[in-house]
Amino acid sequence: MKGISLITNFGCDSDCWYCIWRDHPLENIRHTSVMDMDWKKFKDFLQFFPQDKLSISGGGDPFYKVDELNYQNWWKCLFAVCNKYNKKIDIHTSKFYEGFDNKINKLVLHVNYTRFFDNKEYLYKRFGNCPEKLRLAVVLVPTLSLYQAKEIIEFTKDLGCQLSFRQWVTQNHSISENVKDMLDIYNMIEKESDTNIRYISQADYNTYYMPDNNLYTDFFCENQIV
Repeated sequence: MKGISLITNFGCDSDCWYCIWRDHPLENIRHTSVMDMDWKKFKDFLQFFPQDKLSISGGGDPFYKVDELNYQNWWKCLFAVCNKYNKKIDIHTSKFYEGFDNKINKLVLHVNYTRFFDNKEYLYKRFGNCPEKLRLAVVLVPTLSLYQAKEIIEFTKDLGCQLSFRQWVTQNHSISENVKDMLDIYNMIEKESDTNIRYISQADYNTYYMPDNNLYTDFFCENQIV
């Protein structure tokens, strides 16, 4: 059974060169306030699917400008709706925002090696007592070395959190071919006995509620649900 996913498009300032959202059909449709969301349609969406968990990701980063009033109001509405329909929330983000830790099921933190390396001590401090609240997500791009991947894996084992390496999708939305280092990293992940560490190939595992307030069976919006 597919999961359910809400794709936000508030904006983003991370500028990751491998971002899957670049050149997306809905890239220029922005949510900037509560009024941009069709909450009735979204509630119908949640009620239709029996899954107990909602994945929130971007588009723009879900935590972009999160402290501003418009966005805080949007989040208040979201939490109220999810609470009403008993949906747990996983948030995919590249931001280290702490304001919603007690309201979410899991923070899926998207990091490249530099962002990971510069924040290791912070992650220990924040998630040392609750590693189940964290999953690190790393896109398996050609610039990630085997040594760097090993360092991230060892950190994950030490902390006890989850780690997923995701297949890289190029800007023209084609799935990347593995170059040597990427293949070595993939083989290393495959040999891991730790169930918290996995490789995720690109596919549409979810049904998507998109920023245009429509439902799609695929991330790139080729198949809309009427």
